[in-house]
Amino acid sequence: MKKLFFLFTAILFAHFGNAQYIVDSIPYTPPYPFTIGTQTMIGIDDVWSDTINLSFDFKFYGNTYTQLVIGANGVISFDLTNAGGYCPWSFSASVPSSSLPTNAIFGAYHDIDASLGGSIKYSVNGVAPNRAFVINFDSVPQFDCNDLLTTQQIVLYESTNDIEVYIEDKPDCSAWNNGNAVIGIQNDTGLIGLAPPNRNTGAWSATNEAWRFHQQNIGINNMNDRVKNLRIFPNPTTGLFYVYTEEFTKAEIFNSLGVKVMVSNKRNINISNLGSGVYFVKVFTKKGLLMGEILKN
Repeated sequence: MKKLFFLFTAILFAHFGNAQYIVDSIPYTPPYPFTIGTQTMIGIDDVWSDTINLSFDFKFYGNTYTQLVIGANGVISFDLTNAGGYCPWSFSASVPSSSLPTNAIFGAYHDIDASLGGSIKYSVNGVAPNRAFVINFDSVPQFDCNDLLTTQQIVLYESTNDIEVYIEDKPDCSAWNNGNAVIGIQNDTGLIGLAPPNRNTGAWSATNEAWRFHQQNIGINNMNDRVKNLRIFPNPTTGLFYVYTEEFTKAEIFNSLGVKVMVSNKRNINISNLGSGVYFVKVFTKKGLLMGEILKN
C-alpha cells in the first residue's frame, strides 16, 4: 500500500506542481459587495473579456499568473488566448474535462446573458500582500429564462492563493441546455480538476452558499516522516478502519479528486457508504498535520 500511496502522490505532484487542492463549504459571508468594480463586456453575450491585469502574482495548479480573462458565462481563465473570443455556453462534460474551458475557475459556469441586463465587474481590493481580485456577476439573466437572475462572486486571494466562490442566487433553468451548471476548477490540460459535492455539471440551483478551494503544499521529501508517525489499519478495508497517532484530534477523508467526503472526530472511521478506491486521510493532531491513505475494497 505504501508503494501505491507514494506513486499516487508523486503523480499528483507532477500534475499540480506540488499543490493539491481541497474544497470546503464555508459560511456565506461575501467579503465584497456584488455591485463594485469596473464593468466589462457591457451588453455582450457569450464572449471572453480582453486581458485583465491581476495586480499581483497568483499561483494556480503550480503556475504563476499575473493576468486573466473573464468569460461572460460565469467563468474565468488564465489562458490568455481566449481574450476577446467566443465563450462557449453549451456543455455537458463534468470537471475535469478538456471539453470545458481549461486553466479555469467556474463560479458558477452556465449560460447567462449580460446583453439583457445585470453587470459583470472586476476590482482589486486591499493592500499588498493581502489583496483580493474580485469578479462579480450581478443580477445577470439566464438565457432563455430571462426572469431568472444569477448573482455570484469569485474571489482570488494574494499570498494564500485561495479561491472563493459565493453564490447569492443561481436558479435552475432546466429548459435550456438541460440546466447544466458547474462550480469547480481545472488545470491547463483539463485532466486534473475539482468540484464541490453536488455542484459538478448538472441541473441544480443554489442560494446563499459558498466554497473555498485551498492549495495544500506537501513536500514530497518529508512524506516519509509523516507516514512513519501514522498508522491506518486494516488497510485495505471493506469499511471500518482505525487511525493511530499521538494526540489525535480529528480526521478528514478525501477522494482521489481531492473532494472532502467525510470528517471524523473519532479514531474509528466507517467508510462503508463510499465507493471502492483510494482515499486520502488527513489527520489533525495537537502536534501538527499527518497524511495517509486507505484503500477501500
